[in-house]
Amino acid sequence: MPDTSIPAVDLGFLELIEVGPAKRLRYEPNSRANIITGDNSFGKTFLLESVWWALTGHWIETANAPRRDAPRDAPRMLFSLNTPRKTSSFDVRYDWNGHAWIPRTETERPAGIAIYARHDGSYVIWDAMSGRGGTARPDGQVVLDRKELWHGKRGSDHHGHEVSICNGLLSDWVMWQTKRARYGETFEAFARCLKILSPPGGQAFEPDEPVWLPGDEREIPALKMDYGVVPLLHAAAGVKRVIGLAYVAIWAWFRHKRNAALARRSPLDRMVLLVDEVDAHLHPKWQRSIVPAIMDTIDMLSKDLKVQAHFATHSPLVLASVEPVLRSGEDSIHHLFLKEGSVELDVMDLGNLGSVDAWLTSDVFGLKHARSMEAEALIERAKQAQMADDPDAGQVAEIDSGLVKHLRDDDEFWPRWRYFADTVCRRGG
Repeated sequence: MPDTSIPAVDLGFLELIEVGPAKRLRYEPNSRANIITGDNSFGKTFLLESVWWALTGHWIETANAPRRDAPRDAPRMLFSLNTPRKTSSFDVRYDWNGHAWIPRTETERPAGIAIYARHDGSYVIWDAMSGRGGTARPDGQVVLDRKELWHGKRGSDHHGHEVSICNGLLSDWVMWQTKRARYGETFEAFARCLKILSPPGGQAFEPDEPVWLPGDEREIPALKMDYGVVPLLHAAAGVKRVIGLAYVAIWAWFRHKRNAALARRSPLDRMVLLVDEVDAHLHPKWQRSIVPAIMDTIDMLSKDLKVQAHFATHSPLVLASVEPVLRSGEDSIHHLFLKEGSVELDVMDLGNLGSVDAWLTSDVFGLKHARSMEAEALIERAKQAQMADDPDAGQVAEIDSGLVKHLRDDDEFWPRWRYFADTVCRRGG
């Protein structure tokens, strides 16, 4: 059984009062998969950054700020963290003199393991089991920008000695693959992750033998693709994003297991995963499979590992793809929207909408029609003409000409429009 003397945490709730785009916003994630959606600038990334702070006690870059018009005593962040033993609640206020949120004490610092895939391609890994040695920061947090993710990161331990914080994807992949006697379990897990996360309908990601590139003395990982072997540095942006996530998941988990062994403890049994813009750079076919594939990947790491995931997206394909796999009582879809000058958050009904078009015309995306803007405007004009007491034949003919230009011959709008238009034009003629 996992050692619960260092209990792992996940998020119970997070309530923001007079912070960022919200006068008051309460996020109550479920225990497994949570999908966060909403229009640009409504706070998906803002919410994920706040979740990360609640889990770890640290901001990655700058702290989320109170609203400019907030009264002095109003800004607060309330949240709870769950462990197998208990739920701990926190109420943190803003220090206007120090321009910062009042930090938690050492006894209030949470334990756990968390991974945050950020929108800019960087990653943050929090692991309380890593202790205070061998990291660039004393708080158990490792930040890897896009370059460091691929090429590695150096830092200093608490004695000032230079250490390798992360070897980087390129180096670790080759090491895991070529030194199977030592890293066989790690490489096999990584290869399984690549297969699970592969885009549907094509050849699954499969590592090939490392290659050399002109002017670079390193061995570079290579992938077997439908059209041949591709050095990883030459892979497409979407492929790199997904492979980066697979690498960080494997690197963080096996690093955690090593640190647990050094501490003579069992690995923790909970992990929190945050992925911003999970659909970024992905073809629509891939968007339909990526979230279920990520959940399957994490499940593969350990049969004892429970994962609370938070995915931010504005892709209707992602939302349609999760309908068959969401579990009532374990998963949620959360919708950010604007109301009277403030952003609010609703939990959506998990009932299936059934199609991408239905998602596009739902309250989440707010389109009147799942068509081009020109077609949408013409259909709205056509509907107004149909409702008129005495429709003008010239206007109807003009609308009809536009619809011919912007709608397919088999568009579902034609039957109801054609009869009306023909009747009006005959009467007008």
